Amino acid sequence: MYHKAYGIIETLAPLHVGATAGEETGNLNLIFRDQFTKTGIIPGSSIRGRFRADMRHKEPGTENIWYGHQAESGIDGSTTEAFVKFEYASLVWLPVFCPGQPIVWVTSPQLLKRYQQITGKPANSKLPAVNSAKLKNNRKFLFFNLGFLDKLNPTPTLSAWVPDGIELDNLVVVNDNEIGIIHEMALYRQTRTKLENDVKKVENFFGVEALPEGSILVFPIAIKTKGWSPFAKGSFQDLYFGGLESIGFGRCQVSIASGEYKIMTWTPYGLDEEARKLVQAAKKGDEGILEASKQGFKEAYKMREAVAFGLERFWGEAKRHEGDEPAKAKYWKAVWDTLAKILKKTDVNLPKHDDVNMMAEKLWELKPEDQQIALAVLNQFCDCLVWWTQRYKGE
Repeated sequence: MYHKAYGIIETLAPLHVGATAGEETGNLNLIFRDQFTKTGIIPGSSIRGRFRADMRHKEPGTENIWYGHQAESGIDGSTTEAFVKFEYASLVWLPVFCPGQPIVWVTSPQLLKRYQQITGKPANSKLPAVNSAKLKNNRKFLFFNLGFLDKLNPTPTLSAWVPDGIELDNLVVVNDNEIGIIHEMALYRQTRTKLENDVKKVENFFGVEALPEGSILVFPIAIKTKGWSPFAKGSFQDLYFGGLESIGFGRCQVSIASGEYKIMTWTPYGLDEEARKLVQAAKKGDEGILEASKQGFKEAYKMREAVAFGLERFWGEAKRHEGDEPAKAKYWKAVWDTLAKILKKTDVNLPKHDDVNMMAEKLWELKPEDQQIALAVLNQFCDCLVWWTQRYKGE
């Protein structure tokens, strides 16, 4: 079962997500469009990539837990299912220049229908009729660069179709077969040139189009398990999407909302630091143990392999080493205890028992989603242990 959430994107600069042909080709770099309304979209893969990169920067490795492990060349089964799934972002409101009414935000029934399906807002409301408008001075006509709209019907309730936290004036609903034409008028377009390196001579022209600043988009999110905390503070953050960031494109404010799933602030697991401490302790614990086969320092490699056999097998390794190989047993137990401490922050409580049969029974009583979280975190934790083992191996 998936928990539902959704994201709202407000562009704070022109946004280009689409073709990437550069100055060497002289092409017009088009944005991705919805096949029905012909309006701009952001693919789900682009949204996931941005969230993955942001989480990788905050705490390397945890992005593989929430967004799935990426494919690795030559390794079968290297990919894993993502706990968080994104669909494409579609427009809700598009700003258009209108003479005498500087900016008008335009939408269509098809765009509002998807917004309502995703957010559930406004609840129990019918879609606004075509030509519904909320304008200053209740104007009956609107003139665009390539045409005009007439017979506009004043509809004050249109404000209910604007996402929470966003204030928009001058709202208009147009026909689905007209939104594509108006969208073309609204796009930000820029012609750029590539100069030769040694002289100020134009080598090539190329153009780029983008959604304008002030565009509002919505995208659905499916979350398989609890604990996802994408932002450091609160439920919104500035993120960059698409290309041409170095020349001022792509800055957006992204907010996450849901009535069903509570989005928490970011709390790192601290896996890397905990792993470093454990590896150092294991190396120090081997002092005085002359027989290499009984030393615990290099057990991290076996821990990484044991994850694939499940929580019960991993916990049992500490028991298996008790008696003849106490250094190894101590290391395995310390890793398990640290894992339990980390997971407790997310309300995943690993059982504590010395009896093997009782422990196995309690582990299998964990909810499937808690088992998935525990294994995913343990997998990443062991990767950190292996890295620090490599780091201290020669010292």
